[in-house]
Amino acid sequence: MTNYEPLDWPAYFQSKRKYAIPSEIDPTNIVYTLYESNAGRQHLPVIVLVHGAGH
Repeated sequence: MTNYEPLDWPAYFQSKRKYAIPSEIDPTNIVYTLYESNAGRQHLPVIVLVHGAGH
């Protein structure tokens, strides 16, 4: 197992949005968190999508 330095998410990513799949389409109520940054290689966007169960 490799140990990585924790990423300073608020400083690295410029935006954070929540996206939920409507229950009519998918009843599992999954909520996605989308983090975006323009700090990628050659200023290409970096996008991280994290999902978890909705409440």
